[in-house]
Amino acid sequence: MPEFSAMPVTVKTKQFEGEDLDYYEKMKEQSNSYFASQLSASPDMVDGALLHPKLQFHLEKYSRGDEVTDYGSLLSNPESANALRAGVDANWAGRTLESKPMKKITEQTVEKDGAITTIRFYYPDSYSKDSPIPIILYFHGGGWLFGSLDSHHPFYKLLANNANVVVAAASYRLAPQFSYPAAHKDAYLAYEFVVEHANKIGVYPNKIAVGGDSAGGNLAASIAVYSIQNGLKRPDFMLLYYPSVDIHRSEDFYESGDLFATGFGLDRPFADVVLAEYYPDKTLRKDVLASPILFKDKAKMPPAIISVGGFDILRDQASLYAKQLREAGVDVDYMLYPDLVHSFQQHSFAVDSARKATLETISLFGKRIRETKGVQTDH
Repeated sequence: MPEFSAMPVTVKTKQFEGEDLDYYEKMKEQSNSYFASQLSASPDMVDGALLHPKLQFHLEKYSRGDEVTDYGSLLSNPESANALRAGVDANWAGRTLESKPMKKITEQTVEKDGAITTIRFYYPDSYSKDSPIPIILYFHGGGWLFGSLDSHHPFYKLLANNANVVVAAASYRLAPQFSYPAAHKDAYLAYEFVVEHANKIGVYPNKIAVGGDSAGGNLAASIAVYSIQNGLKRPDFMLLYYPSVDIHRSEDFYESGDLFATGFGLDRPFADVVLAEYYPDKTLRKDVLASPILFKDKAKMPPAIISVGGFDILRDQASLYAKQLREAGVDVDYMLYPDLVHSFQQHSFAVDSARKATLETISLFGKRIRETKGVQTDH
C-alpha cells in the first residue's frame, strides 16, 4: 500500500453568476407560498405528501417537457464529455449550502493494481492534530457518469464542520470510459488506504465510516460487503443518501420507479443509460458488490443512516434496504423526507426542507459515529 503523503491544496469551484445567480438567490429569498403561486400545474401530491413548491417550480422550469438527452453519445466524445461534466460540477456545487472554511484541505492520489483514486482530506475548522476525531470516506453521486470532488466540495465542507469529522472524499473512474467494476475497485483501494493510514491521517482507527449519495451510496455499501467477504476491517458506520443498492432489478420492480419515472430529477431514461454504460454486462448486476441489497449476511453489516426523499425513484429500494438491515438486527436510522426529490443535497442552498434534511442527517451522523464502539484494527 502506498505511503500517506497528502499535500495541502487550494480548491476553487466555479460560482454562479449573472442570470443563474439571480435565479438561485431569488429562489432562496422568496417564500414557499410565492413559488406555489407560480406553478404551471397543480401541486404534485403522492402518498398524502406535497412536493416542495420550489422544487416543483424548478423541475417545471428545467426538466419537464424537455427532450431526452443522449448522454451515451455525449459522454463517448472526450470534448463534449468534459464540457458536460464541468457544467454538472458547477451546477451542483453552486446549489449546495456553503460552510465556513476548513482547518486544512490536503490531497493524495493513490494507485495500486490498476485501481486509482484521488483522496481529498477535509479537516474541520475545530480540528486539532493532538485530538483525533472520526473519519468518513465519502463518494459523490452522479450515476457513475458524472460528479467529482469539485461537484461536492461545498457538501464535504458542510459534512466535516457540522459532524466534526475528517472527510476523505474519494474520486473514482467514470463510465462509459470505465465500466463495472472499475469504480468499485477504486473505492476499495480508497478504503484500504484510509484504514491503513488512519493514525497518520490523524483520526480514530476504530471510527471509520463510509458514505455516499446515489451511486456513491452504492459504493459505500459495497465497501462494507467487500470488507466482510475479504476479512478486512469492516466500516464502523454507513451514511447513505438515496443509495442505489439494487442494480439487478429494473426500476419498475419498485412502486417509486413507476411513480417518479419522469419529471422528478432522476428519470427512468437516465437510469437506463446508467445501467447500459456502467453495467453493460447484465449478468454482473446480480453480483452482491454491484447490488448490496442481495448480500445475505446482513447481520454483519455496520449501523447506518439511510436518507431519501419522498419523490425519488430510488425511494422504495432505500426503504427496503433499511427494512432488511433492521430485520437482520442492524441499527438503522431510516430518514424519509416526504417533500424532497433525489439529490436534495444539491438543493440545500435555496430550499429550506433540503437544507434541514441535509443538516439534520449530518448532525445525527456526527452523534452516531461517536457513539459506536467501532471495529478494532491492527493498523
